[in-house]
Amino acid sequence: MSSPRPPDLTPAAPERVPESERVDRPVVVVPGRTVLALLALALLAGGIVLWAATAVVDRSVVVPGLAVVGGSVIGLESPVPGRLATARPAAGTVVRSGQTVAVVESVTAGVLPLTAPVDAVVLDAPLDVGDPVEAGERVLVLERTNGATVVRAFVAPDDAARIGPGTRAVVSFPDRGPVDALVDAVGSLPVETEQAAQSLGGPALGAIVAPRDGLTPVRLRPAPGAAFPTPRAGTVADRLTEVRLIVESRHPLEYVIQG
Repeated sequence: MSSPRPPDLTPAAPERVPESERVDRPVVVVPGRTVLALLALALLAGGIVLWAATAVVDRSVVVPGLAVVGGSVIGLESPVPGRLATARPAAGTVVRSGQTVAVVESVTAGVLPLTAPVDAVVLDAPLDVGDPVEAGERVLVLERTNGATVVRAFVAPDDAARIGPGTRAVVSFPDRGPVDALVDAVGSLPVETEQAAQSLGGPALGAIVAPRDGLTPVRLRPAPGAAFPTPRAGTVADRLTEVRLIVESRHPLEYVIQG
């Protein structure tokens, strides 16, 4: 009689589970909305980079300005020392070329009439009848009534160093909106407030447009296709403007890279 066969204790080979049926693998579920959101973020980031590399951001300086017909005022000065012998036209009066606008009486030279060199409006009349006057002292300040309107402004020397003829600007006139402009000239040296006041027509206007010493004069003209409005004769409000000078234009990416 044969003995019983011992059981086979050899471990069976593990059954191979198809990869698709395994449950120990991490499963990443990406809903359709998430894909769209990621795509939108990628497009947004690309748009920001493109904008930063191609767009231009202007840095500007805003200062007060003064519109002057003909570009500069005319100071009518006494040629000799003496006194103002007759009443002079009040500020705002329109005078004609060759018209006698004041008379200076001098001990040495007698009676000297002062005449307007051009058609003009009186901006300032600082003296009264009987007031003493020195040789070279202003008796009247005139502004032309004919000619192109130019805007005068004064800027800090650091800003003046960043601009030059052709620099873009925007000039805003009271109740008339902004006008595109270009820098026509920049002064070579800063000026004192007294010098600025003389070039603008008087200390009151100088205090507004050039409120402190050491500012550099700037003259502006309309950009091609634009025009400055002509101020009404004798008015101050029409002549005061706001000037925005574009002192620098850079791409936003440059600010990030260069700081």
